[in-house]
Amino acid sequence: IGVIIGVLFGMYFYWYLCECIRDSADGGIRAPETMGSTPGLGELFAQSYKAFICFAFFVLPVLLYLTYTRRTDAIFWALTAFWIFFFPMGLLAVVMFDSLAGLNPVVIVGSIFSAFLPYIGLIALLTALIISIRLLVFLSTLLFSVGGIYTIIIWIVIYGSGVIDFYMMMVIAHLLGGFYYKYQERLNWEV
Repeated sequence: IGVIIGVLFGMYFYWYLCECIRDSADGGIRAPETMGSTPGLGELFAQSYKAFICFAFFVLPVLLYLTYTRRTDAIFWALTAFWIFFFPMGLLAVVMFDSLAGLNPVVIVGSIFSAFLPYIGLIALLTALIISIRLLVFLSTLLFSVGGIYTIIIWIVIYGSGVIDFYMMMVIAHLLGGFYYKYQERLNWEV
């Protein structure tokens, strides 16, 4: 039963992340209220499925290459750069179109070129955010390793529970939605 609850929580979380993107794309500046629009199981599954397929579409080449070659050579880093560069626009397109048609390379590449410099800024911001959070976690690990048992327990509760990762994903969702809100004329998606 624990697995079922975990799967349902995960599906709800990914549905909520997509709602955060949509709400920010409509100009929202706070986390969306979803009390009146609780999704059904079918909607949870559909949105989670689309988000998972989008993630797999960009990450799977990197994982497959690393699994089969066990090397981090130039091809690995090129695939990683592909993932980092195209995934945010792909996720934004899938969420805004509410369809896997958002993974169309013509849509993704055309959208990136139509708002190229702002998109580069978004990628730089997301990369800096993720690296800084990971660096802070690493530094806190070093700091707490010399601390008492209470600091170690607090660190395990905060980081081990994934609170930092959940928060970071919500911030990224808001930034993606805000990007769409500001540059929707350039993207010209008509959604």
